[in-house]
Amino acid sequence: METTSFISTKVATKLLKALTQVLKNSVDKRNKELVRINDVFGNCEELAKFYIQPECQQVNPADELEDETISSIRAGVFETINKFFNRDIVTRDGASQMFVLADAGMGKTSLLMMVKLSHLMAFWPKNYECKLLKLGATTLSDIDKIENKSQTVLLLDSLDEDTQCKEGGTIERLTKILEATSCFYRVVITCRTQFFPETAESAFNTMGKISFNNYDCPLVYLSLFTDEQVDAYLDKRYPRSLKYLFNQFYNPKLHDAKQSIRSIGSLQFRPFLLSHVETLLESHRQGATEYELYKGLVDTWLNREVIKLRKHHGKNINKEDLLKACIWLAETMQRQGTHTVALKHIQQLCHCESHIILLNDSADRVIEGIDHIDIGTNSLLNRNSYGEFRFSHLSIREFLIVYGVELGILVDRGEPFHKTDNMLKFIKTVNKYKVGLFSNEKNGYLLTGFKLLEGSQLSGFDLTYASLEQSDLRKAVLNGIKLEGANLQGANLDGANLEGANLKGANLQGVSLQGANLQGANLKDASLHKALLNGAILDNANLNGAALTGAQLTILKSSQNNITTLKNADLRMADLSEANLEGADLTKACLTSAKLQASLCSRTNFSKASLDSADFKSSIFVNANFEKADLTQADFGGCDFTNANLQGAELSGCDLTQARLTSSNITDSQRGVAIFRKYKNEKPNELVE
Repeated sequence: METTSFISTKVATKLLKALTQVLKNSVDKRNKELVRINDVFGNCEELAKFYIQPECQQVNPADELEDETISSIRAGVFETINKFFNRDIVTRDGASQMFVLADAGMGKTSLLMMVKLSHLMAFWPKNYECKLLKLGATTLSDIDKIENKSQTVLLLDSLDEDTQCKEGGTIERLTKILEATSCFYRVVITCRTQFFPETAESAFNTMGKISFNNYDCPLVYLSLFTDEQVDAYLDKRYPRSLKYLFNQFYNPKLHDAKQSIRSIGSLQFRPFLLSHVETLLESHRQGATEYELYKGLVDTWLNREVIKLRKHHGKNINKEDLLKACIWLAETMQRQGTHTVALKHIQQLCHCESHIILLNDSADRVIEGIDHIDIGTNSLLNRNSYGEFRFSHLSIREFLIVYGVELGILVDRGEPFHKTDNMLKFIKTVNKYKVGLFSNEKNGYLLTGFKLLEGSQLSGFDLTYASLEQSDLRKAVLNGIKLEGANLQGANLDGANLEGANLKGANLQGVSLQGANLQGANLKDASLHKALLNGAILDNANLNGAALTGAQLTILKSSQNNITTLKNADLRMADLSEANLEGADLTKACLTSAKLQASLCSRTNFSKASLDSADFKSSIFVNANFEKADLTQADFGGCDFTNANLQGAELSGCDLTQARLTSSNITDSQRGVAIFRKYKNEKPNELVE
């Protein structure tokens, strides 16, 4: 089959000239479509002028950075899309619907625009149509109206910005989209990489595919720019010219730009930030975080706008007021799930009583300033053909919301903002020096990835329902603190003081609490699956109904007080299946109706503990101490009691079927009240010979 060219590097170089001609000709019917694209997606002419084709790969670039052993194969994204458009597809089970994933500012929208422009400028095969849509509330009805679907390539941008995903859930929304578009010739859907929080990891199990509800769709990730691609972009941005005759025709800014971009670090590889290289050169500092770069970007842009307003329009506008207006714009768009806001809405925002008191100048002056902002190449705030305002990129809006909260202009409590993955990244930076500004959907503090600066930093906070996943809280002073329902999954709390803390119902899966003090803590119904509790003090703790499956509660070799202690702990109905309790002290602990199947309890001290009605099947109790413990009605089938101390233990109704009792001190009277079966379903009290 002969390959048909839909998009190529050669075509991309011809687009600018064709675009310029069409935009000058208002009679050309393509002009109207270009205006629509400019309004919704961005400046077509500017894009074509500086566009550098990215590469794509089947491995998530984030994984590639974390694991240097992974070597991903890259290919030009135009070549990959061409192959996808030309491939023979028999079944309609997702094979004709491709996903393009990438982080913020990596060029997902720009890619779809270039594909659409290739079609619009007549560089496409004549028999095929192309439709470019921003995913939103009307998408399904818009798709339904499209004619000749079997010969149409459908480009759907920004699944992560689709408000319908929030209302019905990502999986349900995605399934509807895939069902509605299965009859199209080909479909390309763009989305941010980290937008599938509710999706099982199994959806990404097969390299180069993403699976949802029996749909197996091809998947590629946009690659980070290489040094060569960065240089190619800068060469386009700062071309050689006759006016630089005495500099061998080289633009002197080119060298400065390349040197400065190199010093910024990995952010040089994000096309969006590269597109604002002029501003970055003015604002960057070595080692700056991405959040700090955006802060510099916005600050430099506002300084430039204030000077222009004063110089060209005779308007003295306060920079802080312009910033506040932009932040309110961002808030409105985020709350309403829209990408544009009209000037009249800005007037309402600035005249709002709660906003007026925050302004230094009059509201009318600020509105005039916004209305006269220079909408040029490097502007962060643009206007569409209807005069409505929109930010040049979603990441600017996301930054302004986080920055607004940091400055106290916005409040993230009561009705907290929906947080995107990019906002969470910004928030993590702010949390390093300002704690307690951001909230999660349960109105708990949002401190994901938080790193403790000093032990008592969080001691005065109510951390009920807080998000503290993957946080570094080593040696934290949190005694008596409220952490009910908090999410601490994967956090490090080694050596922390949590004495008397309320962790009821908390998510502590995979948490490290080695050597921590949890004496008297309330861990009722908490999830401690695969938690590390080696050497922890859990005396008098309430672990009623807690899940400790696969948890480690054994010796901490690096500590003097190296055993895990659970004296007087309440472990009723707790699940410790496959847990390691080797050498732990559970003196007088209550494990009534607890589940400890296949647990390792060698040398564990159960002296005077209540183990009645507990399920210990297949566990190991070599050298364990059960002196005066209550094992009534407990199930110890298949357990190993080699050399165990059962002196004074109550074994009435205790099931010891197939238990190994070699060298234990079990008495004949204890055997007499215990249950021994030859087989699982055998009647009680038929002793094993």
